[in-house]
Amino acid sequence: MSVPISLKVESSVNPVAIVAQSQKFYFEAQGQELPVVITAKFPDGSIADVTESSLMSYTSSDISVAAVDGSGIVTAVGPGNTSVLAVYGAAPSTLSVAIPVTVLPPALTSSPASLTFGIQAVGTTSPPQVLTLTNSTKGALRITALKANGDFSETDNCLTSSPLAVGASCTISVSFVPTGKDSRKGTVSISNSLNVVPVAISLTGIGAFDTTPPVTAAALSPQSNSAGWNNSDVTVTLNSTDNEVGGSGVKQINYSATGAQSIAGTVVNAASTTFTISTEGITTITFFGTDNVGNIETPKQVVVMLGKTPPSLTCGLPDSLWHPTDVVIPCSATDTPSGLANSSDANFSLSTNVPAGTETSNATTGTHAVCDVAGNCATAGPITGNMVDKKAPSISIVTPGSTSYLVNQTVNASYACTDGGSGVATCVGTVANGARIDTSSVGSKTFTVNPTDNVGNISPPQSAKYSVTYGLCLLYDPSRSVQSGSTIPLKLQLCDASNSDVSTSSVVFHATGLVQASTNSSEVIQASGNANPDNDFRFDATLGPTGGYSFNLSTKGLTTGSYLLSFSAGADPLPHTITFQVK
Repeated sequence: MSVPISLKVESSVNPVAIVAQSQKFYFEAQGQELPVVITAKFPDGSIADVTESSLMSYTSSDISVAAVDGSGIVTAVGPGNTSVLAVYGAAPSTLSVAIPVTVLPPALTSSPASLTFGIQAVGTTSPPQVLTLTNSTKGALRITALKANGDFSETDNCLTSSPLAVGASCTISVSFVPTGKDSRKGTVSISNSLNVVPVAISLTGIGAFDTTPPVTAAALSPQSNSAGWNNSDVTVTLNSTDNEVGGSGVKQINYSATGAQSIAGTVVNAASTTFTISTEGITTITFFGTDNVGNIETPKQVVVMLGKTPPSLTCGLPDSLWHPTDVVIPCSATDTPSGLANSSDANFSLSTNVPAGTETSNATTGTHAVCDVAGNCATAGPITGNMVDKKAPSISIVTPGSTSYLVNQTVNASYACTDGGSGVATCVGTVANGARIDTSSVGSKTFTVNPTDNVGNISPPQSAKYSVTYGLCLLYDPSRSVQSGSTIPLKLQLCDASNSDVSTSSVVFHATGLVQASTNSSEVIQASGNANPDNDFRFDATLGPTGGYSFNLSTKGLTTGSYLLSFSAGADPLPHTITFQVK
């Protein structure tokens, strides 16, 4: 006999719309399940169930309220509102429909939500803890069954109070009766007329066989450094635990302290306690724990070494004296109670670092950090007010300047030395400031000043170069024109600053050039006769008190104009010129 086979075949035509059979899901209990049913309308007007189509997908916008699987089965998870989105097809050609979901709060609420019992000796009954159940629905609620599971027992008035009116409560008294050691778990299960799944309230406790004393550990905060010292108040926390998993628990902690900070014997009826060590020095703390069956721990000790004060630093002061080199100031350091981290810091020094070529009355030293074993640090310096002069005096020469002066001209020296640091000790020139400089003879001269300051800085000598030259006293009229081709006798005297004749036969005048002033063109120097061999002027003792000089210049070939005749005068460093006119 043949067996019929039912096949569901996907349509190759996309629907034009999809519709959810249920427009909204309303759950009255957590754990309740409801199916989504989706129908599709196709272009030919036909309707088909596509709920389990491979082209359908389902998602929940809040899985803490409701979850949905690939077949469209929606399960209530927790109270609240959300929606389930059903989508047909693949992007971008999809159809979707959203179905609102509401999950009501639980019919019964428990306060507290669960019970936790402490350590209880095996075979004994703990003091009871109470659960309060409240009807959270909008109508009367009937409690049909109530039972404690595991190593727990209960008594209640919930069954006798059933049905519970809206907002009414009943109580359950739960006790822990461990049958073995370690963690024990159980529940109180409550069946009622509304919830599909019974309400389960979690119960936990620990059963113990206890013959071992507690173990107490001390924790210090902050922890000490590598040398065992702290530099701020230390919080001591004592935590005691029962070694045995099923132990009776810690009853109390005892502690005391001696040394820098004394603490009388103290009993704390708890498994932990905290106190502070704030006195500098070394404090020894003794502590132990006791459990609920009287087991006493062997006393333990922890040592706290506390130093909060930075090292004490002492440094010298500036001596109010100028120094040609950097100043070094001695310093010392001491520390209690932990001592200096670096023993060499007991004596050290600070120094200035003034750049070469500068001076200051307020030089600053560097700094030096000194730390103790506890980690406290202090910084020595900077120390200001040190007077360091590494700069030599400055020189200013006003007179003589870089110029020329006439023979025997009265010129007084004017110069100064300044020092912004220790001050000028000496300022020595070629002549004293205000005294007459040397102009007694012609030539290039050098005037030099040498200064030092009060700490011995010596400036390089500073010099001013000047020239001493002759003045010229003309013994002819330079504005009178002579006829071209004639000879013009050019006569003159060497004069000093007062126009006195200082001519002498030992000074040789030598003509060096002839230039027409208007065109700046050079001409050939032509002497008339043999009176001026080699273009040298002739000395004539009759031309003045000490004589004079003459040059018979031929103007042959010179055109009309003004001319400049250049010549040198012995050791005079400056060239001289005289003028004449040709018509």
